[in-house]
Amino acid sequence: MKLKKQYDCNLVMMNDLIGGKWKLRILWHIMNGDNRFSMLEKTIDSITPKVLMSQLNEMEESGLILKHVLVSTPPKVVVYEINPEYSVYAK
Repeated sequence: MKLKKQYDCNLVMMNDLIGGKWKLRILWHIMNGDNRFSMLEKTIDSITPKVLMSQLNEMEESGLILKHVLVSTPPKVVVYEINPEYSVYAK
């Protein structure tokens, strides 16, 4: 989802950011500790890996979530977190 440079209404902006079937559910799981792709895939019923990756990429592109690749021995570990700039729950 491409975000506009300017919005006249905050509700329209929020709909563009988190609208759709999956984004709110994904964000809820990330906020509650399911912060890896495999964890999200297991805990969110009936989401396909392709859709999950697509939704995560859209939220990362919009700046809503941050993606961290932990450098260690293989396999690589990718962890997602809510961007503190958008979160009232930022630690």
